Parts: sequence; C-alpha cells; structure tokens
Amino acid sequence: RLEKELHRIGVPVARSTMTDLFHRAAHHLQPLVGRLEELVRNAPIVRADETSKKVMAARKCHTGFIWTFRARVPQPLITYRFAMTRSGETPRELLTGTRGHLVVDGYSGYNDVTDVDGRKRVGCHAHLRRYFFDAKAAAPEVAAKPAHLRLRGAGLQGGEGPDNVLPLG
Repeated sequence: RLEKELHRIGVPVARSTMTDLFHRAAHHLQPLVGRLEELVRNAPIVRADETSKKVMAARKCHTGFIWTFRARVPQPLITYRFAMTRSGETPRELLTGTRGHLVVDGYSGYNDVTDVDGRKRVGCHAHLRRYFFDAKAAAPEVAAKPAHLRLRGAGLQGGEGPDNVLPLG
C-alpha cells in the first residue's frame, strides 16, 4: 500500500527498498526497544494480552500474534512483540525471572511466568465484569445481579486503574 501511495505522489520507491529501510531502522532502534522492554520487565505490574493477526505467506495466509506488554511505572510504557505462535514462548522470553503482578486473562500461555518464583497472576475487573453480565443473561434470577451491583458499589466499572486487578488462585 505504501509503495502505491508514494508512487501516486510522485515518489517511486521499490518495495525491496522499503523493506531494506524497514530492517535498517529496526536495527538502529534495537537499543531503544531493549531499554523499553527492560523497563516493562522491571515494572511491578505488567498487563499483557495477545491478538491474532493474519500474515501473508508464500502460498496462503497464516495466523500470527501480536503480544502487548504494558506497564505504568515508572511511566506509561507499552511494547509489542510479534510471534507466529500463541505458545507461552513470548511471555517467557520477556518476563522470565521477574517479580510482581501480571494482569492477564486465563490463557495458559502465561503459566510459565506466573509460577511460584515468578509473577503473581491477577485478573482485571473488565474480565470479571464480563462474566457477571454473561451469568446475568444466562440466569437472571441467580446472584449475577447482586454481584454486578456490588461491583458498581465498589466503583469497579472495569478499566485500567492501578488498583483494578484481582488475585487469581
């Protein structure tokens, strides 16, 4: 797309040149990325999630994953990693040997870094809140409504506040 857009405005740049420039920029930015990852690794609370993304391949599309790691201390930080699998290898590479809390959903790919010697897995209120709404829809006569009201009374509407985490297990 960028190649076509540049061509339309009178700047013909070959795709191979753009690819080379991309890789050169990545090489020169690696120290900055390394420092960003170090700051996220050392944060007391890290939020993580992974999102699937279609990736072009020689004969067909494959599904890759963009992993997001966020922290708020010492300042708001975010780093991304791309992987072709959803295995726990990506969080293991970034977070092994670190301590603190890891705010994630229930996906087992984070298990290796949330062991006894690692981070403590906590859940976000947004996920908890979703389960209450699911329960309310499935069985409105059961305790889902009072639980939802208790969350609202505690000011837990979901979101990203620093205290907006719950221990799991």
